Amino acid sequence: MRIADAYGLLSWPLGVARAASAELGARVDPIARLISRRLGRHRSASTDGAELPAAPAVDLREHVEHARFWLGPAQPTAQPAVWGALLDPEPGELPDTYGVDRAVVVPRDPWWLFVFWEITPAKREAALAALGNDAEHVRPTLRVLDVTFVDPRGNPSLSFDVEVPATAESWYVNVGRPAASYCVEVGLRTTSGIFLPLVRSNVAATPRATPSPDRKVRWLEFGPTGPAWSSEQRNGRAAPSVPSGDALLAPSD
Repeated sequence: MRIADAYGLLSWPLGVARAASAELGARVDPIARLISRRLGRHRSASTDGAELPAAPAVDLREHVEHARFWLGPAQPTAQPAVWGALLDPEPGELPDTYGVDRAVVVPRDPWWLFVFWEITPAKREAALAALGNDAEHVRPTLRVLDVTFVDPRGNPSLSFDVEVPATAESWYVNVGRPAASYCVEVGLRTTSGIFLPLVRSNVAATPRATPSPDRKVRWLEFGPTGPAWSSEQRNGRAAPSVPSGDALLAPSD
């Protein structure tokens, strides 16, 4: 076997790479095309011994600079028709109502709560029918209940009412007491002072307005599979040790 024939057999993968690079064109990574053309210059003979024309000189620096800013094909590939359905099974706007009687309260800061609610027409009509003659001049009202240290399912002694517009579906309430727990009842109040609750919210606690008085430092050691609790700490019989201030500055081993 001639040396040229052996070289041709060994260099056939390079020929395949060059052909694939020429066929794909701009769809191939420019750095891969650059390496393919650069290596192709070293092949000077074919399997039959005939000389091949040398590849044109390539400025590697110029191609590398262009490759740094290559962002892909100019025309983006078309997404399948089902693509939007995979991202959003129910495309469209959110509904204004969900047909569920409920109220939700969340704390905004130590002094304010945010309440939003939904009362279905059937619930409101049933409440107006229950009020009878007093239903003529009812006002939508929020009754804010202070349930700090008490059972929220009962009737706390501390409460106040906030009248809201008939079209309101959310409201900010100033409670003026940090570090306390509240729940809100959305209902109707008559001119005679009768309050008919329609729905009660969850319990929300306002954060404290000052730094926590607890300044202890608690340490937790982690093992390969998670927190390395001792049997005493796991059973609540011993608290984690609290190092002194000097220990906080000492380097660990």
